[in-house]
Amino acid sequence: MLIVAEKYRMAHVLAKVLKFEKFSWPFFYNEAGDVIAYSQGHLFQPKHLKDDLYTWKNPRPFETLPRELFMVPTTDYIIRVRKRPLSTEYLREHVPLLMREHDVIVNACDADKEGERIFYDLFNVAQTTAVIYRLDLSKGVTQSLIQSAFDNLFDARKTKAKHYSAQARLCADFGYALLTLVTTFYARKGCLHPLLAGYTDKEKSVASVGRVLIPVLQLIDEQCILVENVKLKQIHCPYIEGRSASGAKVSFRYDWQRLGLPTSALSDQRLAKNYIQSKSLSDVFVIDSVTNEMGVVAAPKMYDTASMQADMQDLSPTETLNVLQSLYEKGLITYPRTDETALPDDDITSDKLKALFESIDNNLNSVSDRTTKSSRSFLEKHNDLLDTVSNNRCDDSNEDISASHTALTPTSAQANLSNLTDIEISVYSKICERFTSALEGDKAVCITTVTGKFSGEEHGMLGEKEASFTFEKSTFTTDYEKSKSKIISLNEGDIIHLENISLKTEDLDVARYYAENEIPLVMLNVGDKVTDPAIAKLLYEAKGLGSASTRDKIVASLLKRDFVEISIIDGRRCVIVTGKGKAILSILPSHFKSPITTAIWEHEFYKIETCNDLEQAQRMRDNFIRKVYEKLEKYIKYLNQRYGRNVQGVPTNNDFPPPKELISRIKQIARTRNLDVPVLVLSSNKAAEKWLNLNAPIMHSKMKDKLEESGLSTCDHTLRDERRISIRKQALQSNSSNPPTQKQLLIAIKMSKQAGVRMPEKAKKTANECSQFIAECKTKLVPTKEQINTLKRLAAKHRYPVSKLIYKSRKQTLSLINKLRTK
Repeated sequence: MLIVAEKYRMAHVLAKVLKFEKFSWPFFYNEAGDVIAYSQGHLFQPKHLKDDLYTWKNPRPFETLPRELFMVPTTDYIIRVRKRPLSTEYLREHVPLLMREHDVIVNACDADKEGERIFYDLFNVAQTTAVIYRLDLSKGVTQSLIQSAFDNLFDARKTKAKHYSAQARLCADFGYALLTLVTTFYARKGCLHPLLAGYTDKEKSVASVGRVLIPVLQLIDEQCILVENVKLKQIHCPYIEGRSASGAKVSFRYDWQRLGLPTSALSDQRLAKNYIQSKSLSDVFVIDSVTNEMGVVAAPKMYDTASMQADMQDLSPTETLNVLQSLYEKGLITYPRTDETALPDDDITSDKLKALFESIDNNLNSVSDRTTKSSRSFLEKHNDLLDTVSNNRCDDSNEDISASHTALTPTSAQANLSNLTDIEISVYSKICERFTSALEGDKAVCITTVTGKFSGEEHGMLGEKEASFTFEKSTFTTDYEKSKSKIISLNEGDIIHLENISLKTEDLDVARYYAENEIPLVMLNVGDKVTDPAIAKLLYEAKGLGSASTRDKIVASLLKRDFVEISIIDGRRCVIVTGKGKAILSILPSHFKSPITTAIWEHEFYKIETCNDLEQAQRMRDNFIRKVYEKLEKYIKYLNQRYGRNVQGVPTNNDFPPPKELISRIKQIARTRNLDVPVLVLSSNKAAEKWLNLNAPIMHSKMKDKLEESGLSTCDHTLRDERRISIRKQALQSNSSNPPTQKQLLIAIKMSKQAGVRMPEKAKKTANECSQFIAECKTKLVPTKEQINTLKRLAAKHRYPVSKLIYKSRKQTLSLINKLRTK
């Protein structure tokens, strides 16, 4: 028997549990000769074999996309297994060889579409008739869960349709990659938009038309428009602080909402100041009314991957997913890539919960010194929950294998968490807390509202008859009468002894830029943004845009193309669309930008992977790919018809008229700066681009230096993107910061090694800190004035010639000083 895992780490876990105690590099064996082998993620990728036809140089052949695709090896790279290098090429060759040698093969890759594809890519190379079984580890990788899954292996044909579904998505996305070749061709020629042309960097010059990438960019852009159209973000209100007759401290806020006035009425703080100045602490403030209302606070849902990523504000989505993967491989949580927020009925039994709660309590108590008291307070609720959760064991198991993933929850594995990092402990604690809160169910809450006013007041702050002030308190309770003792004892007509009347600024609940860690959740809940109920339903069923495995990479892809900018505002890593991002959106048809396309796709994928007839699933896959390619071919023909006459059949050193967008941009700059535009500029694309570069916005060298320090390159194509420059300037003016660029980080790491200084964590988070660290390292590499003077004095004493280059290196300066001192 051969067991194939997705990666070495999972193979190692399986070997430990299933007693495969012999390790003969690089695989695991047991006494019976069975083997546990592994892949390293995806080892194959789709490709056509017509590189001479489909090239960057000529978009005409793309009007008929290749229908015959082959799975070819990915680029080889080296991993380390037990401190030894292992090539992916070795795995790609030897795992199929092992498959041919065994009659029984167990697919132990992840229980999703991508896991099926990883396994069957290798299996198809092997071309064997071996019997295949499936090992489903979606519930977790504790010893008991692995053993249970191994004892309940099932026919792998039940999940093979997921492989065809994965192929459908892969080949359709490959079609979009071919379309990107065409759009990039015309973008580089300057046909589509000025901001998409003129890039020398290969990656940044790509006009990517990703099936998920562009709809996400559209969502981010729509949010940016909402934020940037907000005129009022804060209001100014009087606050009153005092004590009741019993000595209880209370705080009342001006209740402007009762008046039904717009927030703009409170935008001028002078109104509040004038009102406060007209009052004194000796004025009589009386309770006008006291009301108690019972309400319900809904229980939170258990975590899925996206909501966990959104809650980890200090981590990027990729960093959070890496932490979850680490906890999963340690057996502490269930499968980390999931869009589910519920558990099967047979997982919520008294016996299972008792074992689970005992494990959680033991695990967190083992690191009690590394967790806060508030983060462990939920542990006290476990005994009460065991008494209230009924034993509703479901006799029928869930037969929908395609939906075998469950919510992100802790497992019953008991472990000493002292070896975990602080971040891993924090994430594990959050998952345990959310799991407990979800099981608690809805909570009853008593909302007490107290209103007060100044006695004898002739008019309020905004000219109303009398100003109304409100105090609210919410108390969780199951018994209204019992809860009265917890509420501050206030009655109508009571007098409040005033201690302070002050002006406070309130932040309004207005649209905010999406934070980087929120993007996966926005993608998952994209159905909330759609008004059409039928489309919204499709998006909910399809679990939004992308998948739990891929959503974390979207922002990285957008950043790589300069479509978005990260700006740290109020401690949040906000994602803001650049001018280039708006440019790519402006040239694409609506169906490329809408999430509806993904909704339809995911619906088709679901139908394929839940099809019980494998031959029918293959036909459904082929039909889906054909329809997608036909739609892409139609758009490519449109691009060729619109722009092809300007560039088709013309050598690249020839010229063509500039597009309308470029002419419009030139005229705008000319009007702003009162410049004359030569006729040649309006008739030649090359002359137009040259004129635009020569007349780029003039920037002071100090501002350029500040932008460089903030991590932004100030090359010509960046300076053309005025929106991007504006985003950085606003960040600098508000003392906000940006993450360091990849280039900055590489320089900082290099300087850190040269100077022998450890790079602090904060230098990895913000560009300003990274820039300061680089400057600090440079000072340590250059000799001090005292060292230079010492070397000059010793050189003069010993008549020793010293090169100017030595004075630029502290290491060489100190070495020569020591050498001359020993003479």
